[in-house]
Amino acid sequence: MTERADLFRQAQWIWSGPEDGDNDFRQVRHDFTLAAAPPEAELWITADALYQVWLNGRMLGHGPAKSAEGTRGVDVYDLAGVLTAGSNRLEALALNLGAGTMCYCPGKPGLRFEIRLGNGEVVAASGPETLMRPDPARARPTVRRWMLPCIEDVDAVAPADPWAPATVVERALRLYPRRVPLPTREPLPIRRIVAAARVRLPTFSISFRHKPYLVSPSELPRNNTFNTPAYFLTDIVSPVAQTLRFTPTRSAFDWYHRGRKLVEGSGWSPRPQEKETVTMELAPGANRLVGVHKADHFADLSLAGFCDVPVEFTNPFGAGGFQIIPVKEAVGGPATAEIDWEVLRPSMPAMDPAHTMPWANAQDLALGAEEIEPEATSGLDSLLRTPASAPLVLPPAHDGEAVRVVVDLGTVHNGWLAFEVNGRAGSRLFFSFFEGVEPGPPLRLHWAYGAENALTYRLADGPQRFKSFHPYGVRYIAIHHTGVEPVRLSNLRVLTANCGSRAQGFLQCSEPLLNEIYAIATQSVISSVDDTFTDSPTFEQVNWNFDNRAAFLGEILTCANTAVARHSIALFAEDPMFAGLVRSQYPSTWDNFIPLYSLHWIMWCLDYAELTGDIEFAREMYPRVRAGIEEALGKIGSRGLLEWEGAGSPSAVWHFVEWGHGRDDNHAICGVEQAGLVGALEAAVRVARLLNAKDATAWAEARTALIAAINRELWDESRGAYADSLHADGTLSIVSSQTTNAMMGIYGVADEARARALAQRIVDHDPALLAYGSPYGLNYVLELFDRFALVEPIFAAIRHRWGAMVLA
Repeated sequence: MTERADLFRQAQWIWSGPEDGDNDFRQVRHDFTLAAAPPEAELWITADALYQVWLNGRMLGHGPAKSAEGTRGVDVYDLAGVLTAGSNRLEALALNLGAGTMCYCPGKPGLRFEIRLGNGEVVAASGPETLMRPDPARARPTVRRWMLPCIEDVDAVAPADPWAPATVVERALRLYPRRVPLPTREPLPIRRIVAAARVRLPTFSISFRHKPYLVSPSELPRNNTFNTPAYFLTDIVSPVAQTLRFTPTRSAFDWYHRGRKLVEGSGWSPRPQEKETVTMELAPGANRLVGVHKADHFADLSLAGFCDVPVEFTNPFGAGGFQIIPVKEAVGGPATAEIDWEVLRPSMPAMDPAHTMPWANAQDLALGAEEIEPEATSGLDSLLRTPASAPLVLPPAHDGEAVRVVVDLGTVHNGWLAFEVNGRAGSRLFFSFFEGVEPGPPLRLHWAYGAENALTYRLADGPQRFKSFHPYGVRYIAIHHTGVEPVRLSNLRVLTANCGSRAQGFLQCSEPLLNEIYAIATQSVISSVDDTFTDSPTFEQVNWNFDNRAAFLGEILTCANTAVARHSIALFAEDPMFAGLVRSQYPSTWDNFIPLYSLHWIMWCLDYAELTGDIEFAREMYPRVRAGIEEALGKIGSRGLLEWEGAGSPSAVWHFVEWGHGRDDNHAICGVEQAGLVGALEAAVRVARLLNAKDATAWAEARTALIAAINRELWDESRGAYADSLHADGTLSIVSSQTTNAMMGIYGVADEARARALAQRIVDHDPALLAYGSPYGLNYVLELFDRFALVEPIFAAIRHRWGAMVLA
């Protein structure tokens, strides 16, 4: 990292109010006067965690870029033509996340900025003369958006607190100049209107922040999995006997009523009511709902659904709507009906009522909305006939209904939502962003489950305009309107949040399908890049080692955004908590090792050096390459193989390879990890030789020894294939997969004759080799095919897998 002590000359770190807030937005205002409009000026700015900034009403940008723990990049904006003679006003919106995510390492909140003229004079700087206040529009509590910051709930008529001088605070962050281009804000208009319907919205939606009661204070700001045994109680108070029907929400709890399981909770997939109705028969009065906690990755849980008469969620033993009870062991099933809760009273912590959050997750409403019968949707045909560039006039919807219009950007992008709207206070728009639809009838919307990609906007009277704080991954937008007056929605668009990735390569061949596959693959890369590579625009947006090494190998041939590649790689080396092999994703507060991914980072360093010729960057990364290789070699056991203990403990080690069913990788001696270490050793040797480093000879010898051990211990002569793993009792796994054997061929474990034979068996779909189950596995298979110039099988797979995306 190139650290700079002179990035700021007068600016001080500032904040306002509590530093332990959660999704806490602060407005900032700084007025200053200039005698004349300067020909040259710059704004230098950074924040923890994020900011948006305007000058004289003009949006300048959003930042900073992702950074390692304890560091921050500083952004610079050219102010030529923006400053004026006389009064000037800088405005900003700063966000304190309050906890780490899989894209952000936790720190104390703050903002720091200054404006310098071309001659170096500082004319405005953050300090006690800067004004701050809580953002009134974003005061409502919201759930966390997957492992990212949060969804947005914006109230345009919320009353504001008075401005007050900011507090100067101390922050020990190491600062450096921004390493990637500033994000674009290119407007992407709507391409077409897909559907319009009246929908019935869930009549209840309630969320609860449960994590503070189940983890230690040190774990609270981190994203590690936790499986603290606990019960979770709420009394659903109903004034009448009625049927309550649940709709899909995210929750790492199994839910029971009178000992009968209602819901198999999951944070990762739709709940069963996606396919079947889950109901609860309510008696008048209190109806006890019991949750049993499972392995969890989230801060919040949610419940939503329908009932005819409004109900209330109450804590039977204290404040708020729910009661958490940590226990030594939690049991489910009929036994939940027999528990004497009074006996457990001493185990019940006091509940913070602020952790009960009604209507805090607009995504629950989008997922649970149900189309009303077609005859009830008359009058919406005009919406479907509206040109994509024309304003949408959304008719009134009330009594628990909404008018829903689904629009399409044409392809997936990452960016900020922006629009103008004219309506009346009391109306509400909420938007949900997703990637796919399946034609009907009925039309099926493919939501990213577990990802709360939603935004609510509560209107003021008259014309108004809005731009979101968070960028979202989006192709389709489901717009919902509720209110007794119509609203006119115009200039709906997404403003790109892309840090320099633009298509610079092309493919033009005689086969149109291949040309289209190239185009959609290029756009997929662009959609999954902000200031680092990310794995999915609408789901995690995480900088994963393997996903992004693979993306880089395509991106270098399509966009060649080497600044983003450098930044994505460098963040891993700057992680202060992992000194040897880098973690699987970063910046992140999930302290997780996927050994194979950590080894891919070393290979990624070589890829970058060889494909860009940037030897100096390889030199910067070399200490972490060396530390990683030495840590891995330190895990070579008595059999001569890499032995990585910790199977079954995802917070420490996750022996992940790909999503194929039937794999047998979760063992200390895992076949693909042996092959990955061989590949990492080869990469490290080549980097060392580029730098004339002395480590090359020893690492080459270690690679040779490891190859010999793999062939001795993991080759099964009877199968003519490598086993997926070696079990603790010394027996070979009964599974030999295409992925494992492809990797043995790619990285030189198998000699040429053996590797060629394995490649042919995969081409022939030999049932003795477990087929790959996801693009992760296919990546290795295609590399093996490429080694032996198996061109037709490569293109057959591409036409089949990626052609399906084009045709869809």
